[in-house]
Amino acid sequence: MLVFALAEIGEVDIAYSLLKELRSRLGYLRPEIFNAVVKAYALQKRFDDVANVIHDMENDGVQYSVVTYNTLIDMLGKCGNLSEAMQLYRGMREGGINPDVFTFTTMIDVLGRANLAEEAYELFKEMKLLGVKPNVITFNALFKILGKSGHIHGIISLVDEMAEHGISPDAFTFSSLIDSLGRASRITEAKGLFERIKSKTGAIDVVTYTALIKALNRGGDFISSVSYFNEMRACGYPPNLVAYSTIIDGLAKAGRLEEAYSYFLEMEQLGCFPNVIIYNTLIHNYAKAGKGDFVEQLMEGLQAKGLCPDPYTYCGLIDGYGKSGNLEKAQQVFRCLKQQSSPCLTVAVCNSMLAALLRESHIDEALELFYSMPDYDCEPNIRTFTLISSPVKKTGRLADIHKITELQKLLCKR
Repeated sequence: MLVFALAEIGEVDIAYSLLKELRSRLGYLRPEIFNAVVKAYALQKRFDDVANVIHDMENDGVQYSVVTYNTLIDMLGKCGNLSEAMQLYRGMREGGINPDVFTFTTMIDVLGRANLAEEAYELFKEMKLLGVKPNVITFNALFKILGKSGHIHGIISLVDEMAEHGISPDAFTFSSLIDSLGRASRITEAKGLFERIKSKTGAIDVVTYTALIKALNRGGDFISSVSYFNEMRACGYPPNLVAYSTIIDGLAKAGRLEEAYSYFLEMEQLGCFPNVIIYNTLIHNYAKAGKGDFVEQLMEGLQAKGLCPDPYTYCGLIDGYGKSGNLEKAQQVFRCLKQQSSPCLTVAVCNSMLAALLRESHIDEALELFYSMPDYDCEPNIRTFTLISSPVKKTGRLADIHKITELQKLLCKR
C-alpha cells in the first residue's frame, strides 16, 4: 500500500494525508497502516504529530497492536518519560497484548536510562518466564546497564547465559564493559570478565584486547599488558593503530621507554604508521626523562613523515623538559613558538611554560608570561589562574595579587 511506501521513504506528511483520505472513504483501517505513520513521525521526533495519529486511531476504535505499543514505549523512553512508558507497558499486559522481544528490550533500555538496574534485570527475568527469547540487542542493553551500575556478577552470569542460548555476542559491547571496569580501577574484574568471555563465547578481537590492555595500564600491571598484547598477536589479531598507541602510552608513562620505543619501531616495520598522538606520547616522556637528543630525533621523524606538531606536542615538550629540570630547553621551545607566531602557541602551551617556570620558582618570568598572554591571543583560563595565584600570594606581592584577582573576576563574569 502507498501509505507504507511513503512512510518508509520519510514522506510522512503525504502518507498521513493519504491515511486521512482512506479513513473517510473506508471508515476502518487496520492498525498496521496507523503504525507505519506513527513510526515515521516518531523517527522524525515529531511527537505532536504522533499524538494526532494516535488520537485518530482511538477515535476510529482501532486497537493498539504490539507494534503500536513498542513504538510509543520507545518514543517515551527516549524523551525520558519513564512513568508514561511503564504505564503503557502495564496497559499492554492488562489489555491482553503479549509483549515481544522488542517490547522487553525497549523497556529494559528505558529502565537503564533511569539507572534502574535492578528493575531492568527483574524485567529480563519476567521476559524469560513468559517464554520470550532474548536476542543480542537485549543482552547488549543489559550489559550497558549492569556495567554502569557495577553489577559484575550479573554481567558474568549473562555471559554464561548467552553461551547457553547460542547467541553471538557483540565484541564492542564487551570492550566497553572492560573499559568501564578499568576506569573504575576494577582491574581484577576486568581481567576476569575478559577471560570469561574468551572461554565461554570466543567474542574476542583486537578491540577487546586493547580495552583490557588499557585497563591493565591504568592498574599499573604492565607485565600483563605486554603479555596480553603478545597473546593478541599470537591468536591471529594483528595490532592496529589504537592497540599500538595503547601499549606505547602505558609503557612510556611507566618509564619503560626502551620497550615503548621497540613497539614504535615494530609498528613502522609492519606498515602501521604512527600518528601524531603516538609521537606526542614518546616526545613528552623522553623529554621528562631528560633525553633531549632523542626528543629532537623524534621531532625530526614526526616532521619527515609529513605530520604536523600540534599544541599537545609542544605542551608535552615543555612539560617534559620542565619536569626533568631542563628549564632552559623548555624556554627555548617556547621562544621558537613566539618568534614564529605559531598557531600552536595556545593557552595550554602557555600554561605548560608557566608551570615549568613556577616549578623552579621563577616568579618574575612567570608573571611576565602571565601578563603577556593576551599579546599572543591567549586569554588566561581557570588553569592559568590556579597555577599563578598561590605562588604569587606566597611572595606577598600585593599589587600583583590584586591585579590577578581582578582579572580572574573578569573571567568569571564572561
